[in-house]
Amino acid sequence: MNIFSNFQEIERKFLVKTFPSEISLMESVRCERYYLFVDNYIELRIQRKGDLCELERKVVADHAWVRDSFKAQISEKEFTALLKSSIGNSIVFQKYSISVLPKIAIKKYEDRLHDFTLAEVEFETLEDAMKFTPLEWMGEDVSHEAYARDSGLIYLSAPPSL
Repeated sequence: MNIFSNFQEIERKFLVKTFPSEISLMESVRCERYYLFVDNYIELRIQRKGDLCELERKVVADHAWVRDSFKAQISEKEFTALLKSSIGNSIVFQKYSISVLPKIAIKKYEDRLHDFTLAEVEFETLEDAMKFTPLEWMGEDVSHEAYARDSGLIYLSAPPSL
């Protein structure tokens, strides 16, 4: 299971005003995320995406939209062992893939965050991120808000008040 990736993520996040009409036809995956460590600039987490388990470390780079990411596939046994060290609440959501370039996904949160939905847009360059015009179904750009990152949701007992 030694599958590793190291990459830079350039991402903006938006509230969702209305769901795109084609969302019922889109591919989705259920995700569970648990945090092991959270600091102002560093996150260490484990996640289950469908049947895949991963360990991921994210570090804020030179811009708030940019994070360096290291991801490793782990076994179910490793996931279960690391889960015992998690902090805060779990983050559970259904992730719908909308498009590839730019990569757009909708995260529809479940459980205690069930009324909260975000759109994530990933870009190849920071320039592309700055030029991006939100789609008609996207609401406010919340990229700089603490609740736009899942680590900002782990201590909430309900969706953020918007």
